[in-house]
Amino acid sequence: MSEKDLEDYVETLKNLEANNPGTVLRLMQAYEKDLEEARIFSDGIASLDLPSLGDKELLVKLNDFRKLNQRIFRRAYHYVMLNKFYPDLVTADVASAVAGVEEQSEVLNVFFTADKPSDVRKEKEDLVRIAETALTSGFDSPDVSALVEEHLQKYAFLGMYFFGRQPYSKQDVLERLKHLAGKDLAKEKADLQKQALSGEKTRELISRLKLSEETALKIQTVKEIAFAANDFDEAYTYLGFKMRPFFTEIAGRLGLDYKQLIQMLPYEIGGFLESGKKADDEFKAHLDLRAQDHALIYEQGKIGILTGEEFQKYYAEEKKLEEDFTHLRELKGQAASPGVVRGIVRILLTSTDLNKVRKGEVLVAPATTPAYVPAMERAAAIVTNEGGLLSHAAIVARELGVPCVVGTKIATKALRDGEMVEVDATKGIVKKLG
Repeated sequence: MSEKDLEDYVETLKNLEANNPGTVLRLMQAYEKDLEEARIFSDGIASLDLPSLGDKELLVKLNDFRKLNQRIFRRAYHYVMLNKFYPDLVTADVASAVAGVEEQSEVLNVFFTADKPSDVRKEKEDLVRIAETALTSGFDSPDVSALVEEHLQKYAFLGMYFFGRQPYSKQDVLERLKHLAGKDLAKEKADLQKQALSGEKTRELISRLKLSEETALKIQTVKEIAFAANDFDEAYTYLGFKMRPFFTEIAGRLGLDYKQLIQMLPYEIGGFLESGKKADDEFKAHLDLRAQDHALIYEQGKIGILTGEEFQKYYAEEKKLEEDFTHLRELKGQAASPGVVRGIVRILLTSTDLNKVRKGEVLVAPATTPAYVPAMERAAAIVTNEGGLLSHAAIVARELGVPCVVGTKIATKALRDGEMVEVDATKGIVKKLG
């Protein structure tokens, strides 16, 4: 999309809502239903006896998946565009009703917290319960082992992101439990209870501040956007987890492994299934290059994929356009989850860097996904280049009670690993210290 296309997209959403208040709410509620259908579809695929299906039958299921994909992604980035203006509508109304910046921040924190629990929040509740048992019975006890296995049945998929990375293992969960057990579990439970009462607290604030029905509708809408935006990441990752055996089966029939297959576009997979041919060595080598790094280029109505030397040349040219921001002493973004902390910067450019973050450090990333949650749990604060008040980082930070500043645009370029910073997530300011 061009800059003009993006502006038109945002203006269309603004006009739809202005002419018919509640349109955005209905759009996001419909999207939530689409995402629930995606979960149901993937459960159906997971129940199939895959080896018994012929190539043509697998192709039918693949085409069903492609249709579902089109429906999901048709609305997937509504929330990105809504992030550009909808939170400001609520913020402006709150600023008119509440005097102090800190109180405004506290009120907005409630209004931007989804009333419906995300999978991340439900998983956190489960982890707290298991941590309490572990402190009594021991981390190696049969009781804890059984609880961890049950936990993995429900939440292993959150270790992935879409079709990449690995599901959580028993060792992953035990490490997170030990980290959690070192915290004040009573406070963790109180924070979770506070989130569970978000709807009740919202109604109380609307009444106390004497906010209008129009503002109440905006608040209901912003909560639905927050839930649906996060639900997209979680539901599509669930789909990726459940469909892994399906794509592994197809990979075997094409003479590929799973990692190679997920580098392919759906129409490429369909072409092989239709022809009954296996991938040759040249195509396998090309897929391996895609796995190392690639760029999708959309030009003149066509999608191209750059790999190898072609990609490196393109990347080098793009890097030349980047400015040096390391001289800046202060960054400004949006205050997404309030609090003020100091800590050492750890920059995560991809999800492969997650283990870099130690307890009490400041996680700095272009953006976050569900796979980042274990690192976010360890972080004292979160700072991102991208996103708004309804981005994944903002939503999860509020659920974890971690200070968060989003939308700085340049944090990963202005900050360096090991630097000491102060994150004022009430005002949206990040300062270098020393």
